[in-house]
Amino acid sequence: MKRPWPLKAAQAMSKGKGHVPIRTCISCGTKKPKKELIRLVLDEEGFVVRDEKGSMPGRGAYVCPKKECWEQLDKKKRLNKAFRAKRTLRLHPFSAEWKRDLARD
Repeated sequence: MKRPWPLKAAQAMSKGKGHVPIRTCISCGTKKPKKELIRLVLDEEGFVVRDEKGSMPGRGAYVCPKKECWEQLDKKKRLNKAFRAKRTLRLHPFSAEWKRDLARD
């Protein structure tokens, strides 16, 4: 049976797997699915913190879970560029725990 009207773009896309959001690592520039990257946001005190659930408000930046990517964040001022900050941004003091966890993997 032929449809009486043509499919719209949104209807055609809904068939199959669906949309997978792609994000770019601010450190290495690798494009990966959103779920494979770690989201960072600024907290109320101006520290960069890890957004576990991906629901914190504000501009987010994504980083690979690789140790090399985390080490480059401070060295190349990637955080300042990603968050459009005029002052130097630092990872939250608890970020040392994240780096240790990454070193174990």
